Amino acid sequence: MKVIYLNLIEKKNIFLYLGHEERLVEFSKFEHEFEKCISKTAVQTKFEQHTNRGKEIITLLRETTANIANKSQTFKQESVQKLTQMDEKHDLLERELRSMTESAKEKIRHISEDVYKRVAQTLNDEIKRYVVLLG
Repeated sequence: MKVIYLNLIEKKNIFLYLGHEERLVEFSKFEHEFEKCISKTAVQTKFEQHTNRGKEIITLLRETTANIANKSQTFKQESVQKLTQMDEKHDLLERELRSMTESAKEKIRHISEDVYKRVAQTLNDEIKRYVVLLG
C-alpha cells in the first residue's frame, strides 16, 4: 500500500509539476503584459505634461506664425498701395514737368521772336534815319 501511495504522490507531484509549468508560463505572460501596461501608463503619465506643454508651444508657434503672415500680408498690401500711389504721383509730376517745359520753350520762342522783331524794327528805324540824314 505504501508503494501505491508513493506512486500516487509521485504521479500527483508530476501532475502538480506539469501544472506548475503551465502556470509559470501563464504567469510570465501576465507579468509581461502587466509590465507593458505599467510601462505604457508610466510613460503616458510621465510624458503627458511634456506632451501637453509641447502641444501648447506648437499652438503658440502656429498662432505667432499666422500673426506674422497676416501682418506681412497687410504690410505687403500697404506697400503695394503706396507704390501705386507714388507711381501715379510720379506720372502726374512727369506730365506737369513736360507741360511746364513745353510752356517755357514756347515762351522763350515768343520772347525770342519778339526780341528779333524789336531789334529788326530798331535797326530798320536807324537805317531809315541814316538814309534821311544822308540824303
